[in-house]
Amino acid sequence: MKKKRVTKLLGATLALAIGCVTAFSNVGVVKVMGKELSESEKVELSDDEIKSLLDEKNYSFTRDSVHDPSVIDGRNGYYYVFGSHAAVSKTNDFMNWTNVCTDNKADSTLFGKVGSDGKVSAVSFDEAFNNNETKEVTVLVDGKETKVDFGNFDAEAWNTARDNFTVNGNMWAPDVIYNDTMNKWCMYLSLNGSKWNSSIILLTADDVEGPYVYQGPVMYSGFSTTKEALSYKNTDLELAIGDLEALPEKYDKADSSQWGEYWPHAIDPCVFYDEEGKLWLAYGSWSGGIYVIELDETTGLRDYTVKYDSDFEEKGKSVTTDEYFGKKIAGGHYVSGEGSYIQHIGDYYYLFMSYGFYSPEGGYNMRIFRSETPDGNYVDTTGQDAKYTSFALNYNADWGTIKDYRGDRLMTNYQWDSMDTPEVSQGQTLLW
Repeated sequence: MKKKRVTKLLGATLALAIGCVTAFSNVGVVKVMGKELSESEKVELSDDEIKSLLDEKNYSFTRDSVHDPSVIDGRNGYYYVFGSHAAVSKTNDFMNWTNVCTDNKADSTLFGKVGSDGKVSAVSFDEAFNNNETKEVTVLVDGKETKVDFGNFDAEAWNTARDNFTVNGNMWAPDVIYNDTMNKWCMYLSLNGSKWNSSIILLTADDVEGPYVYQGPVMYSGFSTTKEALSYKNTDLELAIGDLEALPEKYDKADSSQWGEYWPHAIDPCVFYDEEGKLWLAYGSWSGGIYVIELDETTGLRDYTVKYDSDFEEKGKSVTTDEYFGKKIAGGHYVSGEGSYIQHIGDYYYLFMSYGFYSPEGGYNMRIFRSETPDGNYVDTTGQDAKYTSFALNYNADWGTIKDYRGDRLMTNYQWDSMDTPEVSQGQTLLW
């Protein structure tokens, strides 16, 4: 009987073939057909042996539901997937998933607060985001680095200020990393509002499973001049760009529903280290595009000593750099694009994004661009920039014909002639 050569990745490959959530882990030993093999060993399996491996009796899997997943090595023998609405699951084989936290449960142990005794205790999401723990940050004053009072920021008050919104159901797309400088697990979480009034906040924990304590805001969107709860005075805007007598006119867009024509939405955080050890935040979704700013490795918050130029007066809706929002790397003009993820591979930084809408008819697909630096410019294999200067339909949908093929497509939805409903493509899954 003909033999086929199979490597140590066989288990993960078969798991993928049968439709389970999977990824490749750096295990030193793997079992194939009862035989323990080192990383360098290979085993030849017959057709019957391979068929046996695919038999349902020879594998098991346990599913769990986590939306907008971000996957991280928990450094304890488990990989964790963090998702929207406080959902967390873990696995040690990428086949069997164990629930850690369930969506939106008020008694979840994911979030916490520091008590008067200095100890952290778990609290409901209804209490977790009202008062931040960070007391001071470093900013530039007359060109000199100076420590100043950070202030108290009620993140829940910001994202619930319009349309009777609640925190429940609007904790979106967290990204979790381990910060070796802080010796903390850092969760970057979107608190989504109804009209751009969203924020990305930082929470930290000593244990990967939490509880995570609110440290402070990292980015705001949706400033308002008509609603006091959404005043820029309740944000870090002045810490980033200096003292203001009033909200700059260019940011006064949320009340007229024009925000997305100009500026990014403070959601969908992706945090990563560059090759020099600098910490970055990529964020944004559709509308004004995807931006990046530098973070402070010692606090995990924004690095307020880094200043950004502005080309708003010159480019208007095609703005590419701003004092507060940082540097645009993709999208703009309501062109689709969300769930950004940046990974350094070889000599380049690669930007992965999801285009389209996540429904069967929504044309959901994944695209990739690359850059020599973490803050762009990101281009595809034809040299086209990931940033747009006017609206273009960049994905297939039932309401239009694709007009722009920018970005190399990695995965996509599809519909064979025999299918009544298209198959939805996978969106971004972050593996740190």
